[in-house]
Amino acid sequence: MIADRVRAALSAADPAELAALLHPDARWGESCRNRDEVLAWYRGLLDQGVRFTVRDVRADGDVLRLTLDVAGPDGSWTAHPVVRLDGDLVIDIRPEEP
Repeated sequence: MIADRVRAALSAADPAELAALLHPDARWGESCRNRDEVLAWYRGLLDQGVRFTVRDVRADGDVLRLTLDVAGPDGSWTAHPVVRLDGDLVIDIRPEEP
């Protein structure tokens, strides 16, 4: 199941695991417009010491709603990204929708 694969990839802090889940046209927020840019941004976070712990993944059709504990050099916080799917691949990752 894709939800389990997303959980495992983010928890592993392994860009190769995330790469296997990303659509070639995947987007992350407003700045990353393809898989290579998403992976470069993710690697940059990991290089800075940022780590994700996936607390919850809720599937709703072609959308996954995540609850992430994020820890890094600037502290820790909880994030709630919304992940849109194209089949079994991640096509878009955005902050929580209002």
